[in-house]
Amino acid sequence: MIGVSALLRELMLRVMDIPVEYDQQGQDALIIAALLGEIKWTAVEPVGLPTLRDRRLRRMEDILLRTPNDRSTLDQWAERLGVSRRTLNRLLQREANLTFQAWRDQMRAFSALPLMAEGRRLTEIADTVGYDTAWSFTAMFKRVTGVAPSRYFSVDGNV
Repeated sequence: MIGVSALLRELMLRVMDIPVEYDQQGQDALIIAALLGEIKWTAVEPVGLPTLRDRRLRRMEDILLRTPNDRSTLDQWAERLGVSRRTLNRLLQREANLTFQAWRDQMRAFSALPLMAEGRRLTEIADTVGYDTAWSFTAMFKRVTGVAPSRYFSVDGNV
């Protein structure tokens, strides 16, 4: 994700009006230099999930990526994977630095991104990733990403 500041947004909008062949010594050159400087200082975070090495965690991840609406609890996943609840929590904490619930929320938010990009209705997205209501999905998505689903792909939010 790239956080787009107001300055970066305005510079990008201004650069779109600059002709391909511009005066290298003029105001347009200064605007392009400012844009490049602002991009250089913008924090970039990878869009994705933490990489899991443990085969049991990868199995759970594979299943949840295919069926993000799976509502299995931590205890149910531990039983399915043949480990204790505590071991599963410890593995997730060690490899993803997240609790089971936080990790699953990230999985669901990540799974929702392609659906959001397609312009699907929020109620459909919520159901597809395992939420009963659009409100509960929106609350989780905002907690995970810092922005509401409706603003995620906007210029003022994240891209």
